[in-house]
Amino acid sequence: MTKNGFKPIGFSTRLIKAIQQRGAGENIIKNLAELIKNCDDAYDTLQQKNIDTNGIIEVGYWQFLQKKRRVINAYFVRDYGIGMTIQQAHDAFGEKSYGEDTSANTRNGAIGVGGKDAFYDMEDVFIVSIHKGIPILIELRTNKDSIIEYQITENTSDVKSAIYEINKKISSYCNPIKLEQDGTFAMFKLPSHRTGLR
Repeated sequence: MTKNGFKPIGFSTRLIKAIQQRGAGENIIKNLAELIKNCDDAYDTLQQKNIDTNGIIEVGYWQFLQKKRRVINAYFVRDYGIGMTIQQAHDAFGEKSYGEDTSANTRNGAIGVGGKDAFYDMEDVFIVSIHKGIPILIELRTNKDSIIEYQITENTSDVKSAIYEINKKISSYCNPIKLEQDGTFAMFKLPSHRTGLR
């Protein structure tokens, strides 16, 4: 018998899709609750280090016309915590992040489905995180195989351009994203086959 050549057994895309779908499902309240919990975790991290926080978590929405009715189908969640470094972003959303504990021993770390699942099947998913004045942009999408894909950008010029576009969208709803303010801002839109709230 040989002891060399062992490889891990892989996962099918069908299984990954099923796991991601089970997360928050199609319940927008669960999606938002998971993101709010993540914001609370950011404040908990600061409190564990005896750093005072304002504890503010902003949740907002946009209204759109859909079939001649006003519906709420785009949302944002924001904290003013410590933000993420590029390494933390890769740990949380990167290639080998699924199923990993990225909660950093926060009080809510074991609760919920995880930030990635909250964005399953969503459109226009943009996450801007600023840590010590250094911004990163995380973009998520659900591909044709119903698997969440990610792209993380740390090029300051590209991230500033994205922040400018995001600020134009959110200017009527909340304060703009500023490089001198650490924290994380996440926005997403429901796919067209989901009705949103009325």
